[in-house]
Amino acid sequence: MSQATEEQLQQDQLHTIELRLSQFQNKQIIKMCVIQRKKPKASSYALEKECVDVEITKEHLEKCKSCSVCHENFKLGFKKYVVTGGDASALPCKHFFHDLCILEWLKNNNTCPMCRYELSSVDYEYEAQKWEKNKKDTDSSTSKNQNSEQKPSFSHMYG
Repeated sequence: MSQATEEQLQQDQLHTIELRLSQFQNKQIIKMCVIQRKKPKASSYALEKECVDVEITKEHLEKCKSCSVCHENFKLGFKKYVVTGGDASALPCKHFFHDLCILEWLKNNNTCPMCRYELSSVDYEYEAQKWEKNKKDTDSSTSKNQNSEQKPSFSHMYG
């Protein structure tokens, strides 16, 4: 075999290895994107049942003077706002926003913009994973509590 043919063969092999590595890296990037995908939007149930209409009071204004979505100030006692055209709404985490602002936010997200409290979403797989994770966390903490009840520690007494 001539030296030129041998060099061409080595270059072809190197090119094949680089191509496979590139394909592998692309697959890994896609996997990471799927794993780190954006959280789904809030469900209709969350919009109807978990968002509660509120009237802005002095207590509300002491906690927060403006909507964290649009940054417009709340007005005391008014349920209708010129800027948003709607009521104020509170999420289960007790943060409150202009109604239209939070509805617009929840069309693309299932979390509170302030504390990231999660509302129910429209993504069945996401909810199932979240439920499984919560179940595992609960089971884990329950088993830790049972183990600590079954095996009392006397290390504080005997050093």
